[in-house]
Amino acid sequence: MPINFYRDSDDHEPVKDWLRSLSINQKYLINLEIKTLDRTLDAGMGLNFYRDLGQELFEVCAALPNNRSLCIIFTNLNQSVVLLHGLLIDTNPTPKIPQKDIDIALRRKEALKSYQ
Repeated sequence: MPINFYRDSDDHEPVKDWLRSLSINQKYLINLEIKTLDRTLDAGMGLNFYRDLGQELFEVCAALPNNRSLCIIFTNLNQSVVLLHGLLIDTNPTPKIPQKDIDIALRRKEALKSYQ
């Protein structure tokens, strides 16, 4: 199953831009998680290993020191995974994606459906 980046109507890819803004070590860690996602899906293991955020959204995260994580919210659409939104979250006491970031991902997912 291919992994794609969300692209808006102006050909802007916000997740790619976010990835470019990260440090080399942060890029390495989140790219490992993206590669693991790719391998998991290629092996036919599905999305069971990823946290289901509801509304057809899932998250993949890479842990950082100091109780922080890099996370990407993604969806499965038309036999491909689309990376919708990237963010840095505080994981103390527990990791939780802020609702405003889920809302961004939902808007992007709905925009994708309207492009179809």
